[in-house]
Amino acid sequence: MKKLLGILVLGLLWCNISFAEKINLVCEFQESLHLYKDGVKFGSFRRGDDGASPDKTIMIDTLSKKVKINDFEYDAELTENEINWERNAQGFSIDYSLNRLSGELKTSTLWPKASAMGITDEKHNCFKAEKKF
Repeated sequence: MKKLLGILVLGLLWCNISFAEKINLVCEFQESLHLYKDGVKFGSFRRGDDGASPDKTIMIDTLSKKVKINDFEYDAELTENEINWERNAQGFSIDYSLNRLSGELKTSTLWPKASAMGITDEKHNCFKAEKKF
């Protein structure tokens, strides 16, 4: 009975690991909105505009629950429908939310120390990157 239980437990652990993977995404910038601290609209950008944000390349490791963007690695919360993570640095913080069903990445940057800028919200459309070689 103990052997059967041991085989069952090891089988379940092995099965769980087999679903873990590293996912590479390319996220194309779509639009952004910039607001002053008092809520007044500062400006907005769309894909192709001068001053628009660059596209992002993201690697998600579902086993270690880590997200990597431009050599920065973050702990992520993975749910059935979303992947969420945040970056806190001096002078600003960024909240990321990736919808696993639609591929939409939303970022919200808070600039508490900036005198004029308050919040920047961005939207990206993400898709799996194909290997080139």
